Amino acid sequence: MFSSILIRSDDQTMLDMGKLSEYLLFYRNIKWVCHPSSAVHLANKIGTTAFSQLIDDFGLELYLLRDHFTVLTHKTGFDVRHDIGNFEIAQTAGNIKIDDEKFIDFAIGRASVTNDSLLTTLRKGRLIRHNDSFYFGQTIADTRKDLFNKNLFTEDARQIIKSTCPHFDLPKDFFFYGSILPDGHFTIKTNLSYIELRKYMPNADAQYGPKDLLTQILQARHDLALCATQRSDFLVDTHSMSFIQQRVQALFDRTMQSRQQINLFTEHAIGTDASLSDRIRNQIDFSKFLEVLEKAKKFKDYIHQLDDRSDLISQYMADVMKEASINKGSRKYYRYVVMAGAGLIAEAAMPSGYGLAVSLGIGATDSLLIDKIARGWRPNQFIDEQLQPFLAKTS
Repeated sequence: MFSSILIRSDDQTMLDMGKLSEYLLFYRNIKWVCHPSSAVHLANKIGTTAFSQLIDDFGLELYLLRDHFTVLTHKTGFDVRHDIGNFEIAQTAGNIKIDDEKFIDFAIGRASVTNDSLLTTLRKGRLIRHNDSFYFGQTIADTRKDLFNKNLFTEDARQIIKSTCPHFDLPKDFFFYGSILPDGHFTIKTNLSYIELRKYMPNADAQYGPKDLLTQILQARHDLALCATQRSDFLVDTHSMSFIQQRVQALFDRTMQSRQQINLFTEHAIGTDASLSDRIRNQIDFSKFLEVLEKAKKFKDYIHQLDDRSDLISQYMADVMKEASINKGSRKYYRYVVMAGAGLIAEAAMPSGYGLAVSLGIGATDSLLIDKIARGWRPNQFIDEQLQPFLAKTS
C-alpha cells in the first residue's frame, strides 16, 4: 500500500505544498515530472537544503522535462490552420546545441539562479522529453494520427470540455476533428460555438479557442500514457484526471460490449448455445482451426469496418437480408431476424448500454414465417460453409 505516486505539474500549476507534504507522509516513493522552473520554484520556497533532503532521504524522484507541447496556429484572413508538436526548452544557445549535461546549467541560468548547491541537486534528476521511453510510445505522433478520426477525437474533445465546463450543453451532434491540408497542416472541423463556451469557462477566458482545446487534449493524452506506463498512483491536473477516468471507463465498457456482441452473435448467427471459445477449445488439432481462420479474412474485414457503436448481430442481420438468395441456416438466427423485424428486440442491461437480447416469445403464426424464411435462407458464406462445419466436428 502507498508504494509510489506520480505527480505531473507545469509552469502554470505549481506543485501544491499541502498535497506534497501529505504524500511524503504516506508514500514510499514520489515521482515528480516537471519543468526546471517548477523545481527551482520549489527549491526557493522550501530552501535548497530541504529540497536536497527530499531527493536524498525522502524518496522524491525528479524528472525534468526538456520540452513543451505546442500547438502552432497560422491565420491568414479567414484561413486558420494548425500543427502540433513539441519544442525544446533549451535546444540551442546561440548556434551551440545544448546537450543534456549542460541543459540544467542553461535552463536554471535563465531563471537567474546561481546557487551551486541547487545546481548539484537538480543534476540528480533525470532529463526526459515527451516522446522518449519514459512515456508510452510516440504520443504526439499518435495524437496527430487520431486527430483525423472523427469519432475518436470528437470524444476526446467532449471529455475535456465536460471537465472544464460541466454545465455547458454541447450541440446534439457535436463533432471536433482535423482535416489535413496539402502542406501538412490541418484545419479543425467543428460545430462548437467558442463564444458560447467561453461564457461557461471558470475564468471567463475571452481568448479560448481551438488551439487551447487542442493543447488540453494533447496534455491529457500524454498524462494518460504517462500514468499507464509508470504503474503508480498519480496526480495530474483536473482535466487530465477526468479524461483518464472517462477513457478507462470507456475502455472497460467497450470490452464488456465486445464480449456481449460475441456471445449474441455466437448464439443467434452461428447457432450454438455454448461459447465459441468452449467449442474451439475441444478441437484438439489446432491446425484445423488455423485452416478455418485463413478463410475468415473477408468476414473479419466486414466486421472491422463496422462503427464501434454498431450492434454486430443487428447489422449482420440487416446486411444478410439484402442478399437476393437465401438458403438454410440456424433456426435461432431466423427467430432473431423475425423478432427484429417485428420490433421485438430490446437493449440488454449492460453498463455500456450496448448488447441486444431477444426479449419476447412469438406465436404459431410467426413460427410459420420463420420456417418459410429458413427454407430459402443462405447465411454468410464463411459462417455457413467454414465455421459451422468446423464447430460440428467439435461437438
